[in-house]
Formats: sequence, structure tokens, C-alpha cells
Amino acid sequence: MAMRTWPLWFTHRGVTLGRGFIAKVELTGRLVAHQGSTGVWLEGVTPAGLVIDAGASTVDEVQPLVRETLVGTLDALAKDAATFGEFRDAVHAFLSTTDETAIEEWRDAVERVRRTDERPDGLDVWSADREASVTVVEMAVEDLIPVEATPPTDYLRTAA
Repeated sequence: MAMRTWPLWFTHRGVTLGRGFIAKVELTGRLVAHQGSTGVWLEGVTPAGLVIDAGASTVDEVQPLVRETLVGTLDALAKDAATFGEFRDAVHAFLSTTDETAIEEWRDAVERVRRTDERPDGLDVWSADREASVTVVEMAVEDLIPVEATPPTDYLRTAA
């Protein structure tokens, strides 16, 4: 199988607990998916440094790992933060990192998807012209709402 490269958007919405604070976090970022004979691995564009390589055979199969990786990253940032403000700043810094090589791969992949309309099965399409974004809001305990036991899995979308 020839190597395929896909431009992807990811979204994450969740609650992160820190020392003395509860934060609602919403992220939208960019990934490049590389699909070859050994499986799929994802590389962060925005944020850079995010790598997900778990041997999934399709882009769709890697979706739960995106959430797991993001939750783990946010939990680590919360553990290191002494205050909500430090956590918020760390999340913004995390999402603002970029990698020029990954940006070029993203752009090339977007152009290929636009030209061929070829994309991973099962993924919706979002405009590649969007911006990555982050919102971090401090919550009060009384603002927490019970959620379903099973988190949603539609974190990835094809950029075109």
C-alpha cells in the first residue's frame, strides 16, 4: 500500500480537574494522518509535537486514541499547574505550537483532497480555511452536568 497523507481537523470538548480548579476545555486543531502498509499514525500540525501512533489500520480506528491522547495531555498540564490561570496559559501555549514541515504536509494534503475529493471513509469535511482555536473556562462545581458514560468518537474531520 502506498503512503497516503490526509489533512484532518480534530475537536475536543471536556472537563479537566486540576488542583483547586475545574476547567471546561474546547480545542480545535490540525493533524496530518499518514496511512501506509504498517497502519495509521497522526502528527500534530497545530499543536506540533502531538503524535499518535497505535497501529490502527484506518483513520477511523484511531479516533478514540485522539481523545485519549488529548485527555492525557490536558491532565498532565493540569497536574503541573498551581492555579487555573497557569493551566489556561499552558493549554493556550500547547495549542499555539506549530511545525513548518507538518504545515507544508497539511497544505499539500489539502490541495490533493480538493483536487481529487478523495478522503478517509466516514469522516465529514470541514473547510481547511478555518483556524485552530482554544477556549478554557473555569467552572464551579455546581455547573458540572452529568454526561453519558461513553464519550463521542467523532473527533476527526477531513480538511478540504
